Amino acid sequence: MSLSPSVEAIVARLAARNIRWERTRERIEAALASQQPGRGPERHIGPYVTVAREHGSGGGELAARVGAALGWPVLDREIIDLVAAHLHVNPSMFNLLEHDAAGWVTDVLGDLMPHVVITRDTYTHELRRVVQLLAVHGEVVLLGRGAGFFLPHECGLSVRVVAASEDRIARVRTRTGKDRDGALAEIKDADRARAHLVSHAFGCDIADPLYYDLVVNTSRYPIPKLAELIAGACRARCTSEPAPAAYPSS
Repeated sequence: MSLSPSVEAIVARLAARNIRWERTRERIEAALASQQPGRGPERHIGPYVTVAREHGSGGGELAARVGAALGWPVLDREIIDLVAAHLHVNPSMFNLLEHDAAGWVTDVLGDLMPHVVITRDTYTHELRRVVQLLAVHGEVVLLGRGAGFFLPHECGLSVRVVAASEDRIARVRTRTGKDRDGALAEIKDADRARAHLVSHAFGCDIADPLYYDLVVNTSRYPIPKLAELIAGACRARCTSEPAPAAYPSS
């Protein structure tokens, strides 16, 4: 049985988006491997959207809807996978780094392989390079990873997602099955880890609204409506002639 035209169109768009992402990933991996990140003066950065969020605020869902509205890939763990591939380590190491106060982790790769020690500074350096390369390719939604704190704001849209405490707790309880105390503890731990990483890596306060173009509250407005708002703001900014931006130093 053949698919309806509308379904076929959706499938075609999804396939095209995946192909574009695969090509972008390959180019970025090649640039990292060759140590040539493409810093030519003729290159432009963006357009892009960065989404920072309070834990449990629905920022992941909002980013997904913004990506769907714009037809852009939404990258979260994919960013970490690229960093890990370049450093030849397991991506799960970075979960420890983002929560480890000591700022380093060791990966045991086997009896015949040396231990690999990754510092938070090494992680941050490579993270910035990967995000910058993604921004050069443009048309991407970057979820978390502090991207909005070092990419040039005139080339994209930086968004922070917040919500009332009880709504955040309810989301985490629904997702994890934890009781209220467990959900609240998870929220506090995640928020503290994100704030610490941004402060240490970029010298910024993650909660300062002046770092963002938009701060949206999912307790005040439905996520689908906020996604339309953000996509519209991005289109309005991107319709103007893109200004060349100096490639941020890493």
